[in-house]
Amino acid sequence: MRYAGRDLYAEYDELRRRIGYVPQADPLHDQLTVREALLYGSELRFPADTTADERRARVEEVIGQLGLSAHADTRVSRLSGGQKKRTSVALELLTRPSLLFLDEPTSGLDPANDQSVMETLRGLAKGGGAGSTDESGRTVIVVTHSVLFLDLCDFILVLAPGGHVAYFGPADGALRFFGKQDFRELEATPGEQMAARFRASEFFVPSAVVAPAVRKAPPELPSVRQQPVHAQLSTLTRRYWRVVLAGRSYLRLIIAYPFLLGIVPRILKAPDGLGPLPQSPNPDATKVLVVLVLCACFMGMANSIREIVKERAIYRRERTIGLSRTAYLGSKIILLTAITTAQCLVFTLIAVVGRTPPQAAVLVRRCWSACSR
Repeated sequence: MRYAGRDLYAEYDELRRRIGYVPQADPLHDQLTVREALLYGSELRFPADTTADERRARVEEVIGQLGLSAHADTRVSRLSGGQKKRTSVALELLTRPSLLFLDEPTSGLDPANDQSVMETLRGLAKGGGAGSTDESGRTVIVVTHSVLFLDLCDFILVLAPGGHVAYFGPADGALRFFGKQDFRELEATPGEQMAARFRASEFFVPSAVVAPAVRKAPPELPSVRQQPVHAQLSTLTRRYWRVVLAGRSYLRLIIAYPFLLGIVPRILKAPDGLGPLPQSPNPDATKVLVVLVLCACFMGMANSIREIVKERAIYRRERTIGLSRTAYLGSKIILLTAITTAQCLVFTLIAVVGRTPPQAAVLVRRCWSACSR
């Protein structure tokens, strides 16, 4: 596969900065505002020597270009379907790609939002936009099953069942070819028949004639200056912490866990304390300590078990821009370790306060004794 006359696979690390891909779903952190999502995205996407002011200026420019100025400080979870889609597109526009590929951008949207998204994409293809200094335009490719606003496209490629090309050409010629008044009147026809009819029609001409002239290939770019792992780790940790703080229900659970679970070992009777008896082991202490360990393990699992699964779409999208696995996992480990450690301290204090500590505590004898008093 070639792009701008160059092998996409051989030069992927350099060419990927010129190609933006917007998946059908919108993998965004719902807890962040539009501006926060774009700022963290710019830190991951821009070269290491880009200043904070340059990133911030580009984010504000893209927000204006996509018509999101009124919603810049709105959480993603509160956006409409069309606004969320424009935010997803804005993430890809940060690096000014010359090719933007969108998979079902209007899927699940009502007609009004469908039209709004298609008009936005047409504006991006023509170049410019409100508050934009990017006047060069770009190639925008949209894969869609919606036929409501195909007249906004410059060229249309219609695929019949079986992957056969049923039509390729200007949008205004498609209805004449199919003999219909509206795209919604198109009927399902066997692919081979449609392809044969297209090849035999006046509309079938060499692609070099139908397709718009290929623009002059962009100049060579220097080798990729990927964000170093430590910079990605810092960005991801700060973003994750912001997501935790913004997720109020999750934050309430984190705070409640040690207090609720601390009741479990507390209700277990240990009249002889948590140390061994003079002549025999202390079975009550064993039960309390086992429950302490199990509850601590439960808190750690409850904090972390969903993390990678729930962010799978976000992780896969950011991997395409060079996200480091080490940085991603490291950010989770650092913050979850800090949270779980704080929970365990509170939980342990609740469980042991007022109880006689073991006389041969290995690491925390003095602390335990102080807390028990």
